[in-house]
Amino acid sequence: LGAMEVPGTGRRLTLRGTTVAVAGGDGGAVIGDVSDPRAMRATAHWTGARFVYDVALSAGALYIAAGPEGLYVMSRSPDGGLSPLGLARGLGFVAALESRGDDLYLLDRTGSVVRRVTMSSIAR
Repeated sequence: LGAMEVPGTGRRLTLRGTTVAVAGGDGGAVIGDVSDPRAMRATAHWTGARFVYDVALSAGALYIAAGPEGLYVMSRSPDGGLSPLGLARGLGFVAALESRGDDLYLLDRTGSVVRRVTMSSIAR
């Protein structure tokens, strides 16, 4: 029905309602509006990490797995872009994410460990 181009090499995507988030590797992270399948469009693009491995959407925030940099927590800025709320560096090499309720599961490739964190505790 439609298409939305994303910068970089699309690696992973997540969908919440009519919002899609795409991990674009060295192209950063993209948020898009897919409410009209014939006119899907990117609404925000962020390139602050060297490489974006995965993304998760939950509770109005975007979580970005940035490998050795850690986990970025982003919010929508008033101009419609993405603004960093913080960076959790102590979670290892964050390679993959999955959100369930108020919990975020992440894969730390440093020790092949799955970590579970409460999103409200890292979004402060």
